[in-house]
Amino acid sequence: MIQWDVILPLTNGRKMKKVLIIIASFLLLALSSTIAFCEPVTIQAEITNFGVMKLDGVEVEKNNQLFAGEKHVADKWSFIEKTTIIPNRIGVEFGIEYKILNYSQDQLIEVEEVIIFPGEGLTNPDIHKTTKIDIEKLQIDPSAIRFFSYKLEDEWDRKKGEWIFQVRYQDKVLVEKVFSVE
Repeated sequence: MIQWDVILPLTNGRKMKKVLIIIASFLLLALSSTIAFCEPVTIQAEITNFGVMKLDGVEVEKNNQLFAGEKHVADKWSFIEKTTIIPNRIGVEFGIEYKILNYSQDQLIEVEEVIIFPGEGLTNPDIHKTTKIDIEKLQIDPSAIRFFSYKLEDEWDRKKGEWIFQVRYQDKVLVEKVFSVE
């Protein structure tokens, strides 16, 4: 037990002990508030739409980061049918629309838009490569509604089975939608 009147002989030990306890309480409160303020916000996302879709104003951009080697960028998109059952026909495009939640900072964030292909994956005969997963890293505006999709364009990519679409942030899956191409 600390003898406050010995340590603080210039004042009444009990009064000084109470003052020190009050000061220590304020410091602990300030420190805990600072720690809580500095904790990172848990970013979440939600799927706002999904299924068979149509893109308007499409431009094709070369993108070596993607398995197909290109990306279709659209001015506008719309969903034709909200479904997870996708017809296995050339020309069918399907995907998800999503938005980021719980992020209030006014800066871009990096996400990964991921497609996991069925079975052993797809084999692109143009580049003689097989892959089970396609990942595109993007810097996005977290306040914007986003979409990504896949268009069945060739015989080699018309693979039946489960196609999994994910959005990841810092190795965490924020959203996931499973489609069955039949």
